[in-house]
Amino acid sequence: LGRHEHDHRAVSGPTGLAEMARQVGAALFRVVEDHGVAPDYDALPERYRAVAEGFVRRYAADASFNGLSYDPAAEREQVADYADAVGRPGGDARLPAWTDAPVDPEVVASASADAVDRVTGAERYSRN
Repeated sequence: LGRHEHDHRAVSGPTGLAEMARQVGAALFRVVEDHGVAPDYDALPERYRAVAEGFVRRYAADASFNGLSYDPAAEREQVADYADAVGRPGGDARLPAWTDAPVDPEVVASASADAVDRVTGAERYSRN
């Protein structure tokens, strides 16, 4: 998944929060699918919009009640950007869990020793 910083970032654009949401969502949906759940990707963006619209209305009411400024139109623009980020994940580039990787420990040990020998110029020591 990687590491994502979200402080002081724009919502749109290649380094924006919506792209971060797309990447996080893709990772989440892959795991969900791996566990046998089949998300309805056609319905999810609209469901997100409907729930988010409810939050926008509640936040507007809270802001008004507390005398705070709030821009529902700007919030709805963000909702649209995030809704566009909800969808079927693309190709899976995850590495397999080490326990599931088709790697023989002896092959790894030998390759590691060969690499150390190349870097240090040292002769291989006996591992027995």
